[in-house]
Amino acid sequence: MTTESVASVAPEAVNAPTTDIPATVRRLRETFKTGRTRSLDWRKQQLLALEKMMVDNEPGIAVALEQDLDRKPFEAWLADIASTAGEAKDAAKNVRKWMRRKYRLLELSQLPGRGWVEYEPYGTVLIIGAWNFPFALTLGPAVGAIAAGNTMVLKPSEVAPASSALMAELVPKYLDSDAIA
Repeated sequence: MTTESVASVAPEAVNAPTTDIPATVRRLRETFKTGRTRSLDWRKQQLLALEKMMVDNEPGIAVALEQDLDRKPFEAWLADIASTAGEAKDAAKNVRKWMRRKYRLLELSQLPGRGWVEYEPYGTVLIIGAWNFPFALTLGPAVGAIAAGNTMVLKPSEVAPASSALMAELVPKYLDSDAIA
C-alpha cells in the first residue's frame, strides 16, 4: 500500500473539525505554566490512562486499522496496541526514577561544590503521527512526552482516517484534555 493510493481516499473520508490552533496552543501553555504536569502523580495517572485506553479499545482499534491499512487483528495487536500499552505501563513504572536528579562528581577545582543533572520538561510539544503505524507512532511518542511532564498537541496522519477519528474520540475521554489536545 502506498501513500498515493490512500491519499486519494483520505480527503473525502476525514471531516476534520476546524479548530483554533493558536487558542489550543495557548490553553496548553497555560496548563503547563500552572505546573500541574510536573507532578509524579499526574504523569503516572496519564500513563496508566493511556495504557487503559489501548487495552479497553482493542477491538475498535483493530477495526480502524483494518479499514485504513487492511491489517489483521493479531498484526494490529502486535504492532500498535500491545507495543503502545506496554510502553505506557513501563513508563508509569519507571517515571519516578527518571525524574530523580542525578548527582555527578565535579572536577577538583570545583570542590567542595556539588553538581547534579536535573531533568525538566520542555513545555508544549507537537507530535505528528505517521500513517503506517498510526497508534504506535502517534501515541508512542506521547508516552515519552507525558513521562517528561510536557503538554502536547497530537496530530495523527490524515492518510489513516479511521484511526485518526478513533484517536480524536478516545484521547479526550481517557487523557487530560487541558494538557493533551
